[in-house]
Amino acid sequence: MYLFQWDLVCNEESFSDISQTVLVVGEMFGCLFLTRFADRYGRKVSFIVTSLLFLAANMTCAFSPDFIFYLVFRFITGLSVACSQQLSYIMMIEMMPTEHRALPEKLSSFLWPVSLLCLCLVAYLTKELSWHYTQLCLSLFAIYGIFLWWITDESIRWLCAVKRYKEVEKLVKKIARINRVDPQDALDLLRTHGLSPFESNGVERDYSNKEVLISPTIIDVHSSHPDKKLSVFIKNKNLFKVTVVSCYSWFVVSLAYDGLLFISPNLNEDFYLGFLLGVVSEFPATLLFCVLINRLGRKKCNVVFHIMAGISILLSTLILNTPLYDMIPGQYWVSLALALLGRLSVTAAFSTILTHVSEMFPTSVRNTGLGFAAAALYLGSTIAPYSRTLSRHVPWAPNLVFGVMCLSVPLAIIFLPETSGRELTQTVHEMDQEMQKRKR
Repeated sequence: MYLFQWDLVCNEESFSDISQTVLVVGEMFGCLFLTRFADRYGRKVSFIVTSLLFLAANMTCAFSPDFIFYLVFRFITGLSVACSQQLSYIMMIEMMPTEHRALPEKLSSFLWPVSLLCLCLVAYLTKELSWHYTQLCLSLFAIYGIFLWWITDESIRWLCAVKRYKEVEKLVKKIARINRVDPQDALDLLRTHGLSPFESNGVERDYSNKEVLISPTIIDVHSSHPDKKLSVFIKNKNLFKVTVVSCYSWFVVSLAYDGLLFISPNLNEDFYLGFLLGVVSEFPATLLFCVLINRLGRKKCNVVFHIMAGISILLSTLILNTPLYDMIPGQYWVSLALALLGRLSVTAAFSTILTHVSEMFPTSVRNTGLGFAAAALYLGSTIAPYSRTLSRHVPWAPNLVFGVMCLSVPLAIIFLPETSGRELTQTVHEMDQEMQKRKR
């Protein structure tokens, strides 16, 4: 490991957490400063550029001659992967119809624990080799970036939002050709219904203060003042409320998830087995998320999963660090089961909050808004690695913090709107109308 190569042990052990912190700081900067490009220049180009940058920076880390060089490219890796990861998800939900919009997160929630299993397998198989080989092997998983130009298309929703109608028509015809359907039917649907949430819910549009632009192919209704300035996140009270609550929720779930991930090897004396136990607990979490996300809705699922996480984490800590430990039969297994239930609940909460937040922001500012929330998420991830160091000195402290903060999230979520079964809003004006309608 690079810990021994650069003498990051004993009194210097805290430096071992810095590499993870630098990665997450890079992710935070990427969310704050690069996500705006996708709203302005398009999803596809931004996705391809950041994916290729991620591949290059990640591979360069494997050839680092010293710790400073390594940290620089860890930062670039974080900068690029945050945007790439976020854009891939946004592109998926923007191509889905309302009834199937949770499908991308259902798929990715299965792929995430699979990727962690691959990480565990690669780390185990290369444990006798230099860390350079481990890093290089892991970097190869990002090789897909080379082929993205030929296998991805621009988001139709984004093209409509920026009024690039010729490209919309061309893309719709391509999709129709692949699916062997008449492209004219899809184009007629766009002409008739557009992309507003109000027609899908049986509510008439409000055309006040708006212009109606008619292209040869699509009728587009948009505000006279496009959502181009970042100040809209402060000036618009609904958007400000959604952004603040989203940021807090993502901060907490990230801190809890990553913190539990870092201390999961403590679940067993064997480092790899402890990590594996934590990963395996994520598969039931994914099943639970898939079953409940459409039945209960985004808001109720968020509340239930965060309460489950907070209670189970606190109970596990209480049993391990109080006289209750000697009073409960099979206390180790009870505590382990509660700890895994906490990990399961946090994982399900993570998937739910991602789906919920992504659907709340309108298309015109979705990537930017999600970038703010993701920056808060990565702030939590920046702090999380130090839970490992804290647990060595005060074993009960990390879980106490995670449990209490998870229980605080439902108090914030009650201010968010339910998005299940509703079409995505296109502009901030449409979001205001939709939220005003729900107050009646």
